[in-house]
Amino acid sequence: MKYKKELKNAFKDVDLIEAVHKARKRSTLLLEEQGITVLSIMLSETLIDFIEHPEKMEKMV
Repeated sequence: MKYKKELKNAFKDVDLIEAVHKARKRSTLLLEEQGITVLSIMLSETLIDFIEHPEKMEKMV
């Protein structure tokens, strides 16, 4: 019971819906940033592979 009262007091001034929306927005932005990072890593690895092994590029053309 004491724990519930502490939680109730801690969240008394918090708009829970607004907090959820902020958390969702932040997590979405983080996922987008991670996706962009993954794409840039994949692109850089592909370019490095083509530079180190130009014959692979010739096969694709």
